[in-house]
Amino acid sequence: MDNQIKQKQKIRKEVQSEIQEWSERKVLYQELDSFSKNVNKWSGLPFHPIRNVAAWGDDITIVLGEMILSVINMMSAARFYKDNVPQTTQPSHNDEFLSYYAKNVFVLIETFKDKIGLMVLSLFEDFDPNSEWLADFEKVMKKLKTYLSSSNDYIKFNADLLLKKLSPLGKEVNIEFEFVEEFRNQRIHKMEPRIEIYGKKPFQDWRYLFKIDKSLVSDELIRLDKELSISYPDERIRKDVINGCFIKGELYVDKKLSRLYSYSEIEDAAIKCAKILMSVSADCFKVITPLLTNYEELR
Repeated sequence: MDNQIKQKQKIRKEVQSEIQEWSERKVLYQELDSFSKNVNKWSGLPFHPIRNVAAWGDDITIVLGEMILSVINMMSAARFYKDNVPQTTQPSHNDEFLSYYAKNVFVLIETFKDKIGLMVLSLFEDFDPNSEWLADFEKVMKKLKTYLSSSNDYIKFNADLLLKKLSPLGKEVNIEFEFVEEFRNQRIHKMEPRIEIYGKKPFQDWRYLFKIDKSLVSDELIRLDKELSISYPDERIRKDVINGCFIKGELYVDKKLSRLYSYSEIEDAAIKCAKILMSVSADCFKVITPLLTNYEELR
């Protein structure tokens, strides 16, 4: 037990050292420090919506720390598992610690992305932070784009600059964010995603039983007969198998669910998205920080 604790500590320290060396992380923390120093120059909170920008900036700092912590724990759990459980020992490889932190990372990536957009929007617009539409990053971007047609050149210039800084967060630019969103939706709204540490295989998941709509039964029977003909050349046997698929006159078929993920793709997407988020937010803070002391023209 003591040896395992020491091994875990050693692995975690190694992973932490790797992440501390990310250039994106170093640059972001420099910008956050500058942002914080400018906020501290205020003699109390100004009676101006600029204070809302600082509030979102504080939220981003919190989420950043939680995201980095979760990435460290996820990667550490994966390395510890692989060091102690060989692939050949069992057909499926899952770990509750790795799974917990991986799922947490992906939710935090989405949270981080949303909050960067909201911090930028709060520069130009007054909105209720409890509004439901704020949960849609694309709607926030659409709102920001309306300021490109502002009659105020100061607002128009800063809106255009910040929209360009935010562009790498679009799913059309970096498809990893689409992967993260898909995983997050699976986690929150669908059956629980399963992460296979050594890679996913077809036999590693439950098959789910679906009832076939009456209008689709004829086509499904043709598909079933064709699929079964490979294993059952005898038509009579196929007919018996198909008859067994009916429950009280309704046709049921079992299908595989798309909820298996290989750990390698999880780690790759998590690291790439985390680095993009750090880089984008650093660029946004670089633009926003000087505005903290020159904000009167924003309203």
